[in-house]
Amino acid sequence: MRLGINLMAWSATVGPAERALFPVLAALGYEGVELPLFHPAAFDPAPVREALQASGLECTLACALPEGASLLVPDAQPAALAFLRQCLGVARALGASVLCGPLYAPVGVRTGAPPTAAEWRAAVEGLRVVAALAAVGYRGWLVCETFNGQIPEIAAATAIWRPLFPDPLTYARESLAFLRRLLPTAGGER
Repeated sequence: MRLGINLMAWSATVGPAERALFPVLAALGYEGVELPLFHPAAFDPAPVREALQASGLECTLACALPEGASLLVPDAQPAALAFLRQCLGVARALGASVLCGPLYAPVGVRTGAPPTAAEWRAAVEGLRVVAALAAVGYRGWLVCETFNGQIPEIAAATAIWRPLFPDPLTYARESLAFLRRLLPTAGGER
């Protein structure tokens, strides 16, 4: 099993400041980083791919459907599938083996009740389409994920009231140490 950390501990984007974290995370012993992907049409994979290669990290991607896109609502399903197709394009460009996240509906957009039978069927049908397009195999990533109040949309949707750690690097160090204690054979030493 390989170990990674979700970049959302720092940011919802992958710009120069976030790419500068890659060698730091590699030096800590992470083998990969999970990148936030909320705007795939605006995501430039070339500098990210270069930074990943330079640091020796691999990546996975975490996305969330935007407002107006949902696999649960027939009228919103085309927008959801178009968004997920764009995400898969970024995944291919980066060589990412995993695309994850709430893929059925936007974050915070639920009734509070379990899905109806019709919603369940619509989600399954939509995910089958996405899976057929993906053709990416699971390669065993276990990625640490947390959020902070610096991403207002996530903080509001998940009701984050306080940081779990004093700073993201402390979170990264302590999470990796915890996983290595829990799974002693996971993640090779660097």
